Formats: sequence, C-alpha cells, structure tokens
Amino acid sequence: MEIVTYPDPILNKPSRIITDEEIKQNVVENVSLGQLISEMTTIMRQSQGAGISAIQVGVPVQLFLVDLPQASPLIFINAELSNFTKPIEVSEGCLSFPGVKMSIKRPAAVHVSALNSKGVRFEMDADGLKARVILHEWDHNCGRGFITRGNVTTNRRNLKLLADMEHNYISWQKWQKHLKKTKGE
Repeated sequence: MEIVTYPDPILNKPSRIITDEEIKQNVVENVSLGQLISEMTTIMRQSQGAGISAIQVGVPVQLFLVDLPQASPLIFINAELSNFTKPIEVSEGCLSFPGVKMSIKRPAAVHVSALNSKGVRFEMDADGLKARVILHEWDHNCGRGFITRGNVTTNRRNLKLLADMEHNYISWQKWQKHLKKTKGE
C-alpha cells in the first residue's frame, strides 16, 4: 500500500460509507479493516503526516485517522461534522500533494460524530490543529483535495510541483499501458 498522489482521479471521487456489516465482518474492499488501519497508520507516521484518509491509499471508503503528538491515533469511520465555527487561515500541506504548502481557511472548531473501528459511535468537539486535520481528512472523504480550498496559482513553486506531478502521472500511465501490451493483456 502506498500514498496516492495528485493528479490521480481517485482523489476527486467521494468515498462510500462503510456498512455496519463490513465493520462487523472487519472487511472493507476485500481488505481487513484492522490491517487497513494498521497500514494507514504506518504510512502516515513514516510520511510524518498528522492524518490520512483511506482514499489516499486507494481505498474509497469513509475512514480517516488523526495522529497528533502525545495521543494515540484517532479513527473516524463515516464521520459527520457540524457546528463549524468562524474560519481562520493557516498553512497546510498534504501527503497526496508532496511539497505543496498553501494557506487554507478552515473553521477553528468543529463537532464530530463518527464510528470507531468496532462500530461504536462517539462524538467529540475539536479545535485547533485537531479540528484542522479532521476537516482536511473529511474533505478527502468528500473527494476534495486541499488545493480546492486555496489559491494555488499565487505560488510559482506550487505550480511547478503540481505540473511535475501531472507529468510523472502521465508518464506512469504510459508505462503501465506499455507493460500491458508486452504481457499481451
């Protein structure tokens, strides 16, 4: 499992709800839910991220993790957000947009209702960095990358990084087609 990066179209697709049956069976998209969470945690920590969404590892389900210092990772399944406060602007990055940093306006606090990995509903109020990471990962569930929240065109470095990612993705797609042809698929 690896991080899906821009401009892969899966990042623009809303993730589906995880069913009660999938939680009970501990399987989503033919992957053990526990294994998925474990691999996401490893990838997030190795990449020094504060959060990660399942869609960022190619699994289109409403699951994300938040991992802040001095706390265990928080698991959010089928999260619902409410009680958004007045937005503040802070610089953000994203594992799926390596190297890109942008000022993004997000609510300073939010209320969250979600399921944990056992399917038990919990609620919490979050503010500061925790709220920002929750809102960022929730956007991934909705098929929105963080570049849709800011003005990427004001920074030449970001434009160059995004252009390079697009070029690399197109090259990778061409290579995959070539491999299929040589294997006779």
